[in-house]
Amino acid sequence: MSISGGTAGTKYYISGTYLNNQGIIKNTDFTRAGLRARLDQDLNSWLKLGAGMNYVYSHSNEIPNGGMTEAYGALTGFIFSNNFINPEKDQNGKYPSTTPVAVVKRTNPLEAINNFKFAQRTSRFIGNLSLQAKPTEGLTLNYVLGFDNTNSLGQPTSHQGTQHHPTSRATHNAQTSAPLC
Repeated sequence: MSISGGTAGTKYYISGTYLNNQGIIKNTDFTRAGLRARLDQDLNSWLKLGAGMNYVYSHSNEIPNGGMTEAYGALTGFIFSNNFINPEKDQNGKYPSTTPVAVVKRTNPLEAINNFKFAQRTSRFIGNLSLQAKPTEGLTLNYVLGFDNTNSLGQPTSHQGTQHHPTSRATHNAQTSAPLC
C-alpha cells in the first residue's frame, strides 16, 4: 500500500508492507513488516532538500533443518528416515532413531519439530538527508548523508531429553553513518 502526492514545490511518498508466511513444517513461520517514507522540498529555484527513511522488522520461528553433513533437523530426519519406523515417542517418552545407527544417527523428525525452536528477530532502519544545489547553469552539487542501523537476535532453544542441545545465542547490531557524495 502506498500514498504519494504533493504540490509544485513539495513531493511526498509513503508506503507500507506486511507479509505473514506459515512454514511448511509445524511450528514454523515468518512475518515481515515495513514502512518507507520520502519527502522532497524545493527551498528556492536552485536549492532542494530531501529526507527519506526505510524501516523493516521481521520475525521467524524456525526449527533445525539440518543438511547433508548435519545429524539433526526435521527435513533431513524425514528425508533419510526409514518409513517403517514409527517416529512417535515410546512408552518411556523417548523418540526412536529412525535411521540405522551404523550409518549415521539422525534426529527423529518429530523430535526436531516438538523439541527444538529457533526464534529470530531483525530490525533495520535506513535513513538519509539530501541537499541538491544548482548554483549555475550546468553545475549540480549533491550531498547525501545516510544512516543504517541493523539489530538481529537469534535464540535457539531445546527441551530436556533431546538428542542434541543447540544452546548458542547470536546477536548482531551494526550502525553506519557516512556522507555519500
